Amino acid sequence: MSIPSVSYNDVVERCLRVAQQGRNLRPGQRQIAAFDADGTLWAQDVAEILWQRLVEQNTLREAGSGPLARAVRSLGQEPSREAHQDYMLLLRLYRDGGCPEETMVRAMLQGLAGIREDDLYESAREAIRSVEKSMAIDSGRPADMIRQLRDQGFRIVIVSSSPRWAVEVAVDRLGIEPRDVVAGQVAVVDGVLTSSIIEPLPHGPGKIQALLRACGSVPHVSVGNTINDLALLEAASHLKLLVNPTDDLVAACEEIGGSTWSMATVDLLSAPAHRPKLRQEGVNTTGPLPAIKSPRLRPGS
Repeated sequence: MSIPSVSYNDVVERCLRVAQQGRNLRPGQRQIAAFDADGTLWAQDVAEILWQRLVEQNTLREAGSGPLARAVRSLGQEPSREAHQDYMLLLRLYRDGGCPEETMVRAMLQGLAGIREDDLYESAREAIRSVEKSMAIDSGRPADMIRQLRDQGFRIVIVSSSPRWAVEVAVDRLGIEPRDVVAGQVAVVDGVLTSSIIEPLPHGPGKIQALLRACGSVPHVSVGNTINDLALLEAASHLKLLVNPTDDLVAACEEIGGSTWSMATVDLLSAPAHRPKLRQEGVNTTGPLPAIKSPRLRPGS
């Protein structure tokens, strides 16, 4: 199967068609558009942005040192048992390909143990503010698509394995409330984070499992960029959008096959923002989305 690469105008028109079909839903039921966060809504990784701030401010607590040390040991390395040092070792291993992504994701959640939730929110706000100009969260095509989907009656849900506190702070600029954020989190007791991850972790297949638990239905539209978004994309009932996808995600989607009209790649992150007008009349509701001959952009990681 060849996945068509489509323009932004094609995407918003297709979303309008999905919205029109959704008007036959039962009262009170809303269509869901599920977005990955890092690499999809913005190019950066908010988990790393948050952790950089925590390390710079020497914020990590002793309660987080144990999980980080266990993660280091699971990779055949000797931990220092000092949280900041062990995190930096894990980060180096991860960037060099010596640490599986899920191991890193879980360590970056459990390593937050002992931090007060209020303090973590403040650290997240400071971290996001420090890079908000480069992230351009509330401008550009991803933000524009979210606004237009919301205008058409979609419920926008963000699904990410990054720490919930950082994701909530970032998407607040998009008008997305915490109840519509499905992200990595640990149990909080008396206002303090523990090391107990709340399952299912929204990573890989866990993304659709966590979304189903939170919303009770599969998404009508799913948007993602890496192989870890594959299950979320597969579950979408109407439209699956690959944003600047990695090669392994494209290969997996091509192997799966299926209806070409329901799956497409679209460049949201590198192009300048513009707001095409959604046509309320004269929309062709049948047939495939047209393929655009411009090359796909695929990040190296």
